[in-house]
Amino acid sequence: MIKPKKQLGQNFLNSGKIAEKIASFAPADTKRVLEVGPGKGILTKSLLEKGFSVIAVEKDNELIATIASQNQYLSIKQNEQNIKNLLRFYKTNFKVK
Repeated sequence: MIKPKKQLGQNFLNSGKIAEKIASFAPADTKRVLEVGPGKGILTKSLLEKGFSVIAVEKDNELIATIASQNQYLSIKQNEQNIKNLLRFYKTNFKVK
């Protein structure tokens, strides 16, 4: 069993029903979803089942191994610089409401 690492601020989604509800909010015309911090992959699985292409960015190597073993079609990246670049890109190009 994987336990959340508090130093990384981890909190895991454990409910498949909640994950399905969250995935249902994605616009129908969306093809690709960026998931930052996929945790144990519960939401990732729901998104993949709905036909989305998921790019997951995870900092925790233990979680990367777990999620990658669950689905061969998932593109998952782990690299501190990639994460910093990603956050900088979204901060300068998108408004969060």
